[in-house]
Amino acid sequence: MKVLAINGSPHESGNTRHALNVVGKELTDSGIEFEVLHIGNKMIRGCAACSSCGKNRDEKCVLTGDDLNRWVQRAKEADGILLGSPVYFAGIPGTMKSFLDRLFYVSSSNGGLFRQKVGAALVALRRSGARQHLTP
Repeated sequence: MKVLAINGSPHESGNTRHALNVVGKELTDSGIEFEVLHIGNKMIRGCAACSSCGKNRDEKCVLTGDDLNRWVQRAKEADGILLGSPVYFAGIPGTMKSFLDRLFYVSSSNGGLFRQKVGAALVALRRSGARQHLTP
């Protein structure tokens, strides 16, 4: 079993990465392969909603200039996907939004490449209306 974690922070070794590493250690200690894909400092163009990925049905986005098509395949091969992002001004960074828009558009336009996968989200934030919930 393999989990692919997406680090949407522009800071490769920041708080989001630290939190992903904490989760990753628990997974690897349980015998689950864990990989972090850092996309937060990449130049990722936003989705053009051209629907070419649905027309072509080749599991690819027609926009070039970044590694999204390679990342789609890595996510497809994983059994679980963990999305990690900081929260800036009550939202995720633009790079993460562009990545997710295109990733999910390609997936849904090609029969749902990520169906039946386990998914989770992890956020790192300060202020922005955050509340700490402690559980015993």
